Amino acid sequence: MANEPAGRPPWRTLLDEAASLRDLHGDSRVWELSSHHRDGRPPRLFLDPCGASVASMREWASLRCRLAGQQGRHWSSAPRSLMVSGLVQTGKTYTLNEVLPAVLAEALRAQPPDHPLAAMAVLRLNCLSLKLRAGAEGLLFSLLAEMMGWAEDARVPAPVLVLVDELQALLQPTTMNGRPDGTELDAAGGAYLRDGLLRQLLVAGPRHVLLALTGSGMAAVWGALAAMPVGGAAPLHCVRVVNLPSSSPPDLMLRLLEHSLPLWGLEAGDGGDVGGGIKAELMAWSGGSPALCTALAEGWISSGGGGGGGGPLAAYAPHFLRDELHAEVEVAWARSLAHLTNPQRGALLDLCCPELGACADDIADTGLWRFLQPHLTATAATAAAQDGGGSGGYFYLGDASQRQLLRTAIARYAGQLQRTGGWAGGLDSLEAGGLTLAQLDWGWQLLRLGEVAKHLQGATGGGGGGGAGADLSANMVLGVTEFTAMLEARAG
Repeated sequence: MANEPAGRPPWRTLLDEAASLRDLHGDSRVWELSSHHRDGRPPRLFLDPCGASVASMREWASLRCRLAGQQGRHWSSAPRSLMVSGLVQTGKTYTLNEVLPAVLAEALRAQPPDHPLAAMAVLRLNCLSLKLRAGAEGLLFSLLAEMMGWAEDARVPAPVLVLVDELQALLQPTTMNGRPDGTELDAAGGAYLRDGLLRQLLVAGPRHVLLALTGSGMAAVWGALAAMPVGGAAPLHCVRVVNLPSSSPPDLMLRLLEHSLPLWGLEAGDGGDVGGGIKAELMAWSGGSPALCTALAEGWISSGGGGGGGGPLAAYAPHFLRDELHAEVEVAWARSLAHLTNPQRGALLDLCCPELGACADDIADTGLWRFLQPHLTATAATAAAQDGGGSGGYFYLGDASQRQLLRTAIARYAGQLQRTGGWAGGLDSLEAGGLTLAQLDWGWQLLRLGEVAKHLQGATGGGGGGGAGADLSANMVLGVTEFTAMLEARAG
């Protein structure tokens, strides 16, 4: 471009478009992202409850900047790629597209002007935009066409930061085979893309290409990493992982809402239904998830809520969450667990039981266990044993909303995949009962407790129930028997 300033590359660089990052309160838990360019976007917030997500991204960015400046040296073990991992509605896409570029730009601004990565460009790929229903061959051609478009439109140089979203779609190509919905999985083609394409990029990709990945179905992505052939370098160890927490504590959620309410046109002093009341409702319905809270609030306002002539939030939220989360659960769990057997999926449900939990041996898929580990809490018995110097043990999903979402994907007794609202107060109950996910989780805990109590009452002859297990199905009695045997085995 003839009218470009001297020394300026003819493409928009990461430093041109990435936001600046600021620790808003000095505790590394609330970060403000402010755009330098005039795109009309107000400052955004990123909640980092443990102060670990931004720190991990900073370490990776610093490492890549340092190694890029060491010409002639080869560091095969240093992770070129970064993966943003998390459960349902944890802000993975926002972190990938907004926070990570801001962190990397911050590291580059601290480098000399002639640093090898100074002119880095940013490329974005959402794998859902590819041709997914023509098997692996059609998907690969679609990917190549997308890459050719990058080269033609942006005159893409080296180096580049490639942000890949919805990665699970790349690993799950489908074929038509006479089925109009194109839902028959091309397993062999998916394995080829996994081992022949993605593994090569992760383990031996070009040094000038930095790759950042995420997706809605991270269980499938982790499973793919674990299934890749090692061949001298285990892909699981060639990626820097940023684990996003499932929820943020109330004090951080309040900071987010105090920042966001004016942007949504909901001032705290506008009336009784706004401010404190709306804050409490949004926090309850979102279960402490900043991503879900933002999506819910913006959807409600777009539908006319908050003074726009629409209905109250309590009437809108159940329908919104049911529709939003149904699709999320389908991708995050139903498709990602399709390769497991019914008993294996049934064992996975023990992660939804805080008093029981599951151990690593119960989960057949190594990648799936690695994915879940950051989100697990030790059961009371395991915590006591660990205090005494023990190791291993049993764990459960620590977030109530995530427990309920997993339950909706797997049938309670048979371990089969469910593609409806689910059992024991599934997503359909959001609309039917007006209950939050956390309340549905409590309902399930009470249901199981009641079943055990009823069975034990019948076993002692009390309550006029007609004997042990009266009014309980054979499967429910079997579950109680196994439950009792498991508790006795762990106690002994």
